Amino acid sequence: MALLCVIALIISVFLFFHALSGKGLIGCAQGSSCNAVLGSRWSLLSGAIPISAPAICIYSFLLVCILGADSIDDPVFERRIRKLMLIASGAVSGAAAWFIIVQELFIGAFCPYCMSVHCCGIVLSGLIIWDAHRRNIAGNPAKGAILVAAGIAAAARSLDQRVAAVELKADLRPRRDECGLATLLRAVEIKPVGRAGDEGKIQ
Repeated sequence: MALLCVIALIISVFLFFHALSGKGLIGCAQGSSCNAVLGSRWSLLSGAIPISAPAICIYSFLLVCILGADSIDDPVFERRIRKLMLIASGAVSGAAAWFIIVQELFIGAFCPYCMSVHCCGIVLSGLIIWDAHRRNIAGNPAKGAILVAAGIAAAARSLDQRVAAVELKADLRPRRDECGLATLLRAVEIKPVGRAGDEGKIQ
């Protein structure tokens, strides 16, 4: 589990610094599918924060928990940490599934770096859920499923705000244009101006 977490974390950090610097990535030349994904509006959270930023946070949290959970002497505290890992695994798997759908349906292209993170996240989530079930962390499968669902719901909530922001921007573009230049052109009717000596009057 730790290896998958480290791989996802390293790629997320790599993508985060790419988003800040704007420098090109290997295999992400102009016009490539990778560039199409990383340059799309879906690569930013709330229009300003790179998606890789929350990924760094959650994978860092999971890595610390994976490496340190076994060394915790207090069994109650350890159980709480592993329950938090279940919630985080739900958020990771839910977000990964969502962004795979976005690349397929909305962007029409796949980023190999992003897909590597998503695949690591889905496999890591499955291993965390299996380990929690093996240790009987939640008490019964139903409670474990509720914790995972809570993580998925948290991810869905943040992604729902992202979709709403994108839809709002897309909806405002034509309205802004309609109230501006298009309206002005319709309101102003340009007529030819007559010259001295012409038979017609100046209009």
